[in-house]
Amino acid sequence: MLFRSRQSAHLDSESTEAPREPPTRAPLPSSSGSLTGSSSLAGLLLLCVAMLLLATHLNPSDSSFIRLVRAFAEAALVGGIADWFAVTALFRRPAGLPIPHTAILPRNQARVAQGVSEFVADNFFSSSASPLGDDRAAAMVASALEQLSEEATRESVSRNICISLGFALRYLEHTDAGRRATHSLFEQLVRGTPTADTLADGIELLFRDPYQKRAVTEMLRLTQRGLHHNRISVINWIGRVAPWFIPSPITRSMASMVTTKVEELLQKMIAEENHPSRDALRNSLERMIQSLRADDTWRRQLDQLRDEILGNTNLATYSSSLSTAIIGLIQEDLSAPSSRIGIAVEEALAVSVVSLKEHPETQAEITSLVSEVSKTLFSPQRSMVKDTVYRIVMDWDSKTFVERIEGYVRRDLQYLRVNGTLVGGLVGIVLHLLLSR
Repeated sequence: MLFRSRQSAHLDSESTEAPREPPTRAPLPSSSGSLTGSSSLAGLLLLCVAMLLLATHLNPSDSSFIRLVRAFAEAALVGGIADWFAVTALFRRPAGLPIPHTAILPRNQARVAQGVSEFVADNFFSSSASPLGDDRAAAMVASALEQLSEEATRESVSRNICISLGFALRYLEHTDAGRRATHSLFEQLVRGTPTADTLADGIELLFRDPYQKRAVTEMLRLTQRGLHHNRISVINWIGRVAPWFIPSPITRSMASMVTTKVEELLQKMIAEENHPSRDALRNSLERMIQSLRADDTWRRQLDQLRDEILGNTNLATYSSSLSTAIIGLIQEDLSAPSSRIGIAVEEALAVSVVSLKEHPETQAEITSLVSEVSKTLFSPQRSMVKDTVYRIVMDWDSKTFVERIEGYVRRDLQYLRVNGTLVGGLVGIVLHLLLSR
């Protein structure tokens, strides 16, 4: 479960490693075995049939068997030549002769390119159907759950997440572009978010059941602790703001008594979860939430305060140094052999897998989400993919275009010619038997 020490070494070595060359594209099928060079079986069969036909004509016998063989050979030769002509006419002019309606693919390269590009765009990048399909998306989710059930897989996934996060943080910290992007993103997010609504949502979330009592208790503890540690400062402050005609000893005595009573009240509120003052505090918070959402004066003042804070140079410098320190701590943890972040990610994966296996309806929702995300990612690329496929096909010269298509279907076309020869011969036998009656 714990991360291996090699994670740290991997992070360091990857950060100093020279950029890798992009992987080379796998070559398309070679044209060395094109139709004319690879159909030796079909050509050999056609030659054998021709020799058989010649032999039957040279044979002086006119027996029924010789006539039957001659009929087979004649029909097989016709069928083989016809299929050779048809197959060859797809890709080039047979024997180089300018016969109409031959060399079909080279003459229609633009139509083929258009058809292929539309097929890819309509079937894989359509907005109406997921490129994955519901069944494939469900299979992907089920497979992912099975793999994440294994501890080794979870460890590998969490380690890769930490490595990727470390790279991202290193980029954000050590490059001007990264720092500018982080600052710009943060400022856009903060300025684009209504301060009053965000504050109201935060307070409501913090004090929502079942966390309300615990949150109130923690807030009271913090208040009591702060008041206790700053007791003298509070008493002195009360003395400074008290009316001038009240003697200082009396002011300090009253301030000390009030501070003591407040500490005692806070202690009672901490100890008693049903204390009446807790209800009063909760009602005050609810009124505050309503005011934050409805009072335009609050909203304007909080937005103005936000803008002043963002525009403060000293605060911006402090925030930058603070974020650098936080990023450094995170990077230090990510590169540690026993990264706490990595362990937390691994544990979260384990809990998620168990929970998803126990709730098929959640799996169905994730499957639907995967399908919808695939639509969202693929559909906007439809036009670009269609144009790219079209340009790629059109950029091939006619010879390359023909050879690449032949490279995929040459074996099937060869057996198509073989079948045409044999079927033609069998038809010749049937016709001979029918006509000789």
